[in-house]
Amino acid sequence: MNPLIKFVMKFISSPRIDIQEDYTWIRKFQQIFYSTSNDDYHFLDKKLYSPDEGHEIPVRIFYPEKRLHEEHIIYIHGVT
Repeated sequence: MNPLIKFVMKFISSPRIDIQEDYTWIRKFQQIFYSTSNDDYHFLDKKLYSPDEGHEIPVRIFYPEKRLHEEHIIYIHGVT
């Protein structure tokens, strides 16, 4: 294999990224290529309470502009 091609392939396949050093550059890259639009949905923030009312449980409900499916998706984050 051509040494130049070999070097380029190795360089591309194993980038050396230091997140603390390169954070600004990485965030700019993400904003350009992975931007999301909030125009497709609305959300409602609510608070539920534990059975003993010892703590609040924050809940966010997303409502799409156009409903594509009848099924619902539930994401649960945190420790039970």
